[in-house]
Amino acid sequence: MFIIARTNMRNEKIIILSVTTFLLVSFIFLGYEERRQINPTGRNSWWTVYFENPQAQDMTFTIKNTGKARKFHWKEKVKGNDLPLREADITVPAGQKSTIPLSGNDSRVGEQIILEISDESNNKKEIYKSFE
Repeated sequence: MFIIARTNMRNEKIIILSVTTFLLVSFIFLGYEERRQINPTGRNSWWTVYFENPQAQDMTFTIKNTGKARKFHWKEKVKGNDLPLREADITVPAGQKSTIPLSGNDSRVGEQIILEISDESNNKKEIYKSFE
């Protein structure tokens, strides 16, 4: 009877040790993956554009670059008109952001302004602002 109990306890210890080891290895792996995915400048290549203050009457916007692209071109135009009001090139290094201050214009009341931003690979993004 004691021999059977010892064998069962040994099997239970092996199972507990195996499960504990598996959990420890899993937690280490998941921690490593989480830390790697948190870094946006890793293998991911993306950029974003947004208004600094969407409610303000100016057009100040920010380009946040976490990808490989460095050169961007932006155009400001009125909806329905393809001719740009203003445009320029800007360089934003990877992992950084750049804010472009653009003053508003009182004569834009009732218009929708489009900011079209493209990177050196010709990926385009647009943001809109209506003046009322």
